[in-house]
Amino acid sequence: MPTFKPYTLPALARTLAQLEAACYTPLRTLDIAAWWSRELLPFAERMRGEPRQPALGEAWGSLFDCAWFLFSGAVPAEAAGQHVVLLLDVNGELCVVDEAGEPLRGLTNRASEFDYRLGRPGKRVLEISARAAGGEPIAVWADAACNDLFGRVQEGGVIQLAHIATCDDTVLALFYDFEVLLDFLKCLPANTPRAQQILSGLTDAAQLIGGGIAANAAAARERLAPLLAQRGGDPSLTISAIGHAHMDLAWLWPIRETIRKGARTFSTALANIERYPDYVFGASQPQYFQWMREHYPALYERIRAQVRAGRIEPQGAMWVEADTNIAGGEALARQLLLGMRFFEQEFGVRCTYLWLPDVFGYSAALPQLLRLAGLRYFSTQKLSWSEINVFPHHSFHWQGIDGSRILAHMLPEETYNGPALPRSVVKIEQNYKDSGVSGHSLMVFGIGDGGGGPGEEHLERLARIRNLAGLSPVQQRSVADFFEDWQADADHFATWVGELYLERHQGTYTTQARNKRANRQSELALRALEIAALSDVLWAGGSYPAESLELIWREVLLYQFHDILPGSSIKRVYDESLPRYEAMLAELRERTGAHLAHLAAQADTRGMSAPLLVWNPLSWARSEWIKNDTSWLYVTVPPLGYAVVDAAAQPERGALGELIATPELLENDLLRVQFGSDGAITSVYDKRAAREVLARTQDGRQEETAATTAKAIVALAPHVDAAERGRLLELARGLSGTRYDDSWGRSAEEVQERALTGLIPSLEGAARDQAYAEAKRRALALPDTHYTEMPRFTALLRLLPHADAADRHAFAEQILSDFAGEKRWPRPDDVIATAPFLDSAQRARLLAAAPDLTRNWYDAPRAELAAALGVNHINNSAPESEKAG
Repeated sequence: MPTFKPYTLPALARTLAQLEAACYTPLRTLDIAAWWSRELLPFAERMRGEPRQPALGEAWGSLFDCAWFLFSGAVPAEAAGQHVVLLLDVNGELCVVDEAGEPLRGLTNRASEFDYRLGRPGKRVLEISARAAGGEPIAVWADAACNDLFGRVQEGGVIQLAHIATCDDTVLALFYDFEVLLDFLKCLPANTPRAQQILSGLTDAAQLIGGGIAANAAAARERLAPLLAQRGGDPSLTISAIGHAHMDLAWLWPIRETIRKGARTFSTALANIERYPDYVFGASQPQYFQWMREHYPALYERIRAQVRAGRIEPQGAMWVEADTNIAGGEALARQLLLGMRFFEQEFGVRCTYLWLPDVFGYSAALPQLLRLAGLRYFSTQKLSWSEINVFPHHSFHWQGIDGSRILAHMLPEETYNGPALPRSVVKIEQNYKDSGVSGHSLMVFGIGDGGGGPGEEHLERLARIRNLAGLSPVQQRSVADFFEDWQADADHFATWVGELYLERHQGTYTTQARNKRANRQSELALRALEIAALSDVLWAGGSYPAESLELIWREVLLYQFHDILPGSSIKRVYDESLPRYEAMLAELRERTGAHLAHLAAQADTRGMSAPLLVWNPLSWARSEWIKNDTSWLYVTVPPLGYAVVDAAAQPERGALGELIATPELLENDLLRVQFGSDGAITSVYDKRAAREVLARTQDGRQEETAATTAKAIVALAPHVDAAERGRLLELARGLSGTRYDDSWGRSAEEVQERALTGLIPSLEGAARDQAYAEAKRRALALPDTHYTEMPRFTALLRLLPHADAADRHAFAEQILSDFAGEKRWPRPDDVIATAPFLDSAQRARLLAAAPDLTRNWYDAPRAELAAALGVNHINNSAPESEKAG
């Protein structure tokens, strides 16, 4: 009796490759003409570029070059009655257009930098005729970009394919049947009946086509059909699938290329919507839609029609998928306001969720902003990129800093480029951390960043796995509909409180600092203009520039995209954005000045000889010294308002009273600072808060921190205006911290005070040197114990071996009592010499190592310390268990 010997997985993979190669048969090579340009030319001017005649196997451009291609020929007579297509691959991205230049279909190169575990990204097939007559002329215009999906030139930019070909529909369908079952087989335990049956079926199909693929494709499909027809029972998990083409608005390519990527992607989505009735495509970012509206109006109208039909889902709700850690709170509110307003005005769609799958961490302020915006849900997958700690949930309540909560779903497949294969479903089933409390999950499939989103392969796979026995059922639907079903399980979800921190991309907070600075300046300048314009409207009858302000806001929000503002884009992006920032800032400041000038012209200045309008854009009343030419005036201005004062009638410093400056006392209207006989500060009294700000030590002296010293210097500067004082106080907070010694022996206070005194505008030359000398004298008089010896002492105690918390506490009390008479903290060698839980060998080793290991116990390398103690490792992760060994 013969024994059945199934094919191995590698053998079945080779069969799949043979099927893929047999789907299309090239018949003729197309004629190729091209008009090259460095930057994009519109369709009407396409032949203004440099004419070229590239052939197959020849390169046509370098990175980010552009060209209009014309592929021409005729359908061969032998193709009559057959399905005819074009195979096109210029090792770049192509957008095929109609006779009016409107996008029809996006094509991408097969060679591309991509995660090939998710499939191959290329789209190279262009439909010509489902049943050709033969002899039909072909003339296809396509806009080409010389780059792959991620801003690279692959294979030297050589043209790979330009062919008229026939498609064997039966072989193509067999390819998808075989691919889905083979992928499913790899996910199943080998000893299950389902796996054995699929293995047997695939082996039979492979043997059938061994006698000829085209001749036996139908019989092979019949053999596999029962395996694909098996349906599942009542599901424990239901998966909602949405087609998607994640689009970084700039990253490894400039913004101008993103606009073209958008046309290729949307045209591909529209073509697939016509072919596949279940397909729902999701696209986020109103800016992305706005570009289509501006640059491809006919394409945009087709997009709008499919949004109305429910086949394209505008995914909410920010203007762009913005960084949430660097962008200001007002900007994040505007992201939501302008984004949601656009979708509502253009499509009648009211967003219910925020879609940020790729942003580099999420501020704990977001839940409050989202709830105030009327949003109910939040989705991402980015935390799956964290490098150390695995985030514990996929479905949870996210609670922000004010207590606001929003429902959050992180994609269990942990990608927005899912291949829609059985392995996608299996990963969701096995990886979904909250499947015990939720029977719903989301799958996002397609190829992003210009890959055209889902291709026919994704949709063919979904047609086969939507209710396949052994897999959770998959239904194509909108994300909004998914959330409505999913939220029914929310009573069982856990709650995460605070920031969603991404353990990756930390360098994005320090790179491209000029861009970050320009963003913050733009945010503040926009706020100032809005308040100045509103003040002008309320009090001087001016007009509010709503439309022009929104245009500027939109551009600022665009540059807050999560690959622009954090600094992760290519240089060209910043070479183009920084000049735009400069232009916007100049315009904003000029227009703010114009509104204030109009307001000043309408102000009541009767009886004044030198009227001066003082404007306060902040939301609290301010009393400040301001400089008017060479004189100083003390003015009080209401919040978000203005005051008109007579500069000629204002006595200098009149409202401030007498300034006191003696060796023992410095005093103004804000602070009273007292010094001891040795020059040390003994008191800093805050008059506005009516309290002493220094702590009192055991010997009755008062001790200051670096922050207090810095604030005192700023507050005592006699001619620092309000804005400058605020800026310096912010700097003081940033510079404050634990005392340390630098390589020149200067303390932290010295470094801070040198910086602050150098920045005070009224101190120059000898006055600045005198102020610095006084600051240095006061800083050096501070006792060093609080900042250096105490941390060393406590750190050393925690690291000592063979002592629990109670032992360490008792020893600490004893040794501190012993050294109280010397008014200093015990040094590390004092601790080592007297610690009762050290044996003589450990004590000797530690004392020998003390000069190196006791300089700063916080920074002592664990390995060196362990070696000195003669133990294997140091563990001080928790106070109750901090021991060595």
